[in-house]
Amino acid sequence: MGDKIVDGGAPLGTNKWVGGKDVANPTGYSIVNAENLDAAVALTKGHPHLKARGTIQVCETLPIPM
Repeated sequence: MGDKIVDGGAPLGTNKWVGGKDVANPTGYSIVNAENLDAAVALTKGHPHLKARGTIQVCETLPIPM
């Protein structure tokens, strides 16, 4: 992902769900800069997590008007 990484992220620990539950608990995150969702997905090509049979969920962040 190289210079597209905005925030290298961190592992995530124990969590509690509020208002519903998703199918899988996230274990970490990274923030990348990409033109759109498809471009962000393309950045995962060859990622070590995928080579180790892991999964990556790619999500778009949305602005919150203040």
